Amino acid sequence: MPLKNNKSKFFTITNISEKEGEIKVYGEITKWAWKEYGETNALIFNEELKQLKDVEKIKLRINSPGGSVFEAQTMYNSLKQFAKDNEITIEAFIEGVAASAATFLALAGDTVKMGEGCLFMIHNPSTYSSGMSDDLRKAADLLDKVKETILDIYLKKSSLTREELSQKMDDETWFSAKEALEAGFIDSIETFEDVQNNITSILDCKCLETYKNLERITNLAPTINAIENQSTGGGRKVMPKNLQELKNMHKNLMDEHEQEVLKNAAGSDYIKNLIQDAVNQERERIKALSGVKTFNKKQEDAVNKAMFEEPRDSKDLIVEFYNSDAYKANEEIDNIEKDKEKNGINNIAEVPPVDDKNLDEDIVNAALSSFNEK
Repeated sequence: MPLKNNKSKFFTITNISEKEGEIKVYGEITKWAWKEYGETNALIFNEELKQLKDVEKIKLRINSPGGSVFEAQTMYNSLKQFAKDNEITIEAFIEGVAASAATFLALAGDTVKMGEGCLFMIHNPSTYSSGMSDDLRKAADLLDKVKETILDIYLKKSSLTREELSQKMDDETWFSAKEALEAGFIDSIETFEDVQNNITSILDCKCLETYKNLERITNLAPTINAIENQSTGGGRKVMPKNLQELKNMHKNLMDEHEQEVLKNAAGSDYIKNLIQDAVNQERERIKALSGVKTFNKKQEDAVNKAMFEEPRDSKDLIVEFYNSDAYKANEEIDNIEKDKEKNGINNIAEVPPVDDKNLDEDIVNAALSSFNEK
């Protein structure tokens, strides 16, 4: 008997009338629906989509910070193909935030409507990668290709050029409803009742933590006055203008959230691998230092200090020892030369070399001379 699964999906697909279906994508677009069964959400999405029978229109409602690019692309293509095969019109509504992968999913609609105070964000795809340099280059090349496929989708709707869109992705650009309309991403601006609550409800999504311009949520949405807003003297609720103000207003909650983020990060495979790599490198460094050959107590102390007190690389230490010994050797040579000069050794005349060729003749002549004298 399979285990009962209590995990909630980020989307729902239902018939709201005989001729109309509704799809809600509310939350982070994740890869796994049920990890126990190894099924992806895009697969389940496609299966449930086929259950919409005899509908002529689908209302696609989105409030999502984004998530998995590949899952969102699969959902986008499934929607477009399903609508084409069944002559269905798709009407998309951005009812809070459409960020990252959620933006091109929204563009699956034949028409796209965005609420006042809602947000639309595009940026470059990102990933986690580890391994050798070739592995990292392959990951970077893949990200570049993914970006191009996203640009292809944006260009079908937006009035911006490919170069302009690419730059805005580089900058991580957050659009207000008016700015999204001017850029051609949406067709009209509507008034939705739950925009404030919708945006508030997704601010805890983990994928938001990787965005570099997260404060634009508050700057581009002045109508949002949720998230435990403070009250002024007149009882009017105000929204923090930036992330720092939000931290100041709710320090305890933000500290608690930060600790939760750090805790979750510490338990991730990516962080564990980084820590293990650092440990292995430190072990190799200490091992290399322990193999450095020393010739005196001072060098031994330097090695021990480099191991634990002031970490240094073994190669740097060896070079230092070499330079130090070479300096001492040169100093000894200089001292010897000075002693020679002082003792007059350098002034001793050289003995002329013996002429080996005439040596025997000189000996014979000396002997004959001595004999004649007798």
